Amino acid sequence: MKLLMAPLLLLIAGCSSVAQKDEQYSPCSEAWFNYVEQQINTGDGYGHGPDIGSLEWRSAIMFKLGIRDKPNVPELNTQLWCQFIDENYI
Repeated sequence: MKLLMAPLLLLIAGCSSVAQKDEQYSPCSEAWFNYVEQQINTGDGYGHGPDIGSLEWRSAIMFKLGIRDKPNVPELNTQLWCQFIDENYI
């Protein structure tokens, strides 16, 4: 019986952590902006760079990804932009 319970408990624990991560890192949340910054660093290595989440920061992210001026990228100041970046690059 114990052998059957262990995989079930792991499955339940795994689902719980995935749900928490999805909630924590929802696009355009502060946690998501910080997560994106960890993946695509916009700073200069000396503590200088745009404020994370700002329009300047979003523009820097697009520059780093090589997608500036691409027609399929949503406007910077929208939730759609965050979702686009999340789905295609994060």
